[in-house]
Order: sequence, then C-alpha cells, then structure tokens
Amino acid sequence: MIGLIDIGIGNVGSVGKVLNLLDQEFVLVTENSQLGLCSKIIFPGVGSYKSASEVLFKSGMAQSLRKAVLQDKKPILGICLGMQLLSSAGEEFGHSEGLNLIQGKTKLIELTKPETVLPHMGWNDVRINCPNIFSNIPDQACFYFVHSFKFDVTDEEATTSKTEYDGKEFCSAVEKGIVWGVQFHPEKSQKYGIQIFKNFCKMNAC
Repeated sequence: MIGLIDIGIGNVGSVGKVLNLLDQEFVLVTENSQLGLCSKIIFPGVGSYKSASEVLFKSGMAQSLRKAVLQDKKPILGICLGMQLLSSAGEEFGHSEGLNLIQGKTKLIELTKPETVLPHMGWNDVRINCPNIFSNIPDQACFYFVHSFKFDVTDEEATTSKTEYDGKEFCSAVEKGIVWGVQFHPEKSQKYGIQIFKNFCKMNAC
C-alpha cells in the first residue's frame, strides 16, 4: 500500500486520482503511526518550506519519515515542495531544517532577465540524466511546473534531470537509491506524469 502524506500542504486529491487510475491502493497518512501500514510513500507539497518544516518537526512526522526511509527502506517520491523538503535545509523566510534524505539546500531562483518573473509556472521540458525515474519517458519531455524555489543538490550524481528557466538550468528531479523527487507536478503532466507514478509504483524496496 502507498502512503500519501497529508499534512495540509499537498495536492493530495489530484495525486489520489492518478493512483486510483492506476488501481494502486493508498491511504492518506495524517498520523505518524500510519506509516507502518505503507510499503511506499508519496509526499506532495505546495506552499512555504518554512511552514511545512515546522509542521513536520512539531508533529514528529519528519522523524517518522526518516525512519521509514532510512531504516525500514520504504521508497519515497517527493513532489514539488515535497521534493524540496527532501533536502538538508531551506532558505525561504529564513533557515529551516529539511528531511536531509538528499544533501543540499532549497534556495530562491535568482533571476537575471528583467522580463522573467516568479513563480516559474507552466509547461517546460526536462533534460534527463538518469533513466530510472524517467523510464519509458523521452529526453526533453514536457512537465508542468509551479515554483519559485529550487533544490541545489550537493551531490551532482543525485540530479536526474535539469530544466532551463531564465537562461539557467536548475535541478528538476532527484534520485538517490529509493529516494525520488520531482520539482514539477506529475499529477498535472498528462501521460508522462502518469508514467512517473507507474515507475515509482513498480520500484522495489532495498
């Protein structure tokens, strides 16, 4: 069973619809103890890194998620803010701790062109570096983005795709063992987004 993290920050409804489409059994995880019922975890998120970090750590969900992934070896897929929270820390509204499942920091996208605005919103292609998370998806496939912050990954090998905005590339997907993350919204990205979920559902735990 897939655990869909629901701490009030994610687009759980749309993700749930995709999982129903794929006939994947899932449970909305609102309490730490529910993680024990799950073999895989999806962590969608929208909004502020700082606010989400506070909820995660005050509720104990952060510690439970780290145990589920690092000790119990349950695969996790972070989506948008959910991917950013896989990082060590975030800089939105000051320093906040992340789950530290992939080393790096979440930082504001720095713009250089006066005509470019934030958030980065709409369809954009991804330059794929690693096939696992993008199995059966062509290079330069388009996905739907809505974000103003980016995940600066310390370990370049964990970056599985990059996307260009404002003339610069940022990390648009990460993968380190059973830890996966995508900056875009696969639940809003039609057939290639659905394929991301298919790939995750087929992944085996370590």
